[in-house]
Amino acid sequence: MLSSFAGGWWVRTPCDNVTAVGGGTRIDRVDVVLDAGHGGAESGARSPDGEAEKVPNLAVARRVASRLEQMGISTALTRGSDSFMTLKTRAEIATALRPKAFVSIHHNAGTTEPSTVPGTEAYHQIASDDGRRLARSIYEEVFSTFSRYDVRWYNPNPGVKSRRGDDGDYYGVLRMSQGTVGVIIEAAFMSNEPEAKLVLRPDGQHAEADAITRGIVRWLRTDRTGVVLAEPNAPPDPAVPAEDAGACVDPPLG
Repeated sequence: MLSSFAGGWWVRTPCDNVTAVGGGTRIDRVDVVLDAGHGGAESGARSPDGEAEKVPNLAVARRVASRLEQMGISTALTRGSDSFMTLKTRAEIATALRPKAFVSIHHNAGTTEPSTVPGTEAYHQIASDDGRRLARSIYEEVFSTFSRYDVRWYNPNPGVKSRRGDDGDYYGVLRMSQGTVGVIIEAAFMSNEPEAKLVLRPDGQHAEADAITRGIVRWLRTDRTGVVLAEPNAPPDPAVPAEDAGACVDPPLG
């Protein structure tokens, strides 16, 4: 929300436009903002069968939101449907709602190296000690949960990481949300067929979401740091090239 007028609000749209909407409920602050990566024409990574990363991203984010709300932790989703949103808009939502934590949920691609353990990665803002602790908390829970599955894993370089770019944090959603504790969780690899099948199954999504929830709650309610494979500034596997989302089309806003 940018400003109000009689009977409505001026708001920023998912495509970074400004429009007027009538009615609705204004939200000034939440405890946690959850960002389901990609959406709309931007599919994100794809499985060998062509399944899009945006699908488990949203399913997991919705379940995390539901679980947190059940525990009395207020949440907001940057997107609640299959719609495209700019990184700027996602970050603006996170900073405007002044949450204690901003968690962007993704499923990775790129590596072809096998591993005996899940290739889970959690990225935090370079200069944020709180972000590092949040990343460790979520990483530990997701890694431990996925370790119980008999899956042929990829990525021998899992862990808690940061990545530096020319202007600070390499990842835009972390760079543009400075001032808010932000983390990207890359729970598993969509490009590895066994992992993709796991995160596309309801039971796999539920297990992952519950693990992310435990990690967030642990960070919010305890001072536990955790002991994990920490690799500050470790380069990740080659990033999946950004897709051309085409002309951005805003969903109906009411």
